[in-house]
Amino acid sequence: MPLIYAEYGRNHEFEVRKWGEIKTGCTHFYDNDVVLAKITPAYFLLTHISI
Repeated sequence: MPLIYAEYGRNHEFEVRKWGEIKTGCTHFYDNDVVLAKITPAYFLLTHISI
């Protein structure tokens, strides 16, 4: 993701691409579809917490 910066408060950049170039990498949804987000916990972030 070279267009997204790690620094806080810095605006990201974008590029314009034709639909034909990117349509195979997208998931197509239809009316009345149910979408669930899969959230993977980041256990490595717990290494700095003292319990």
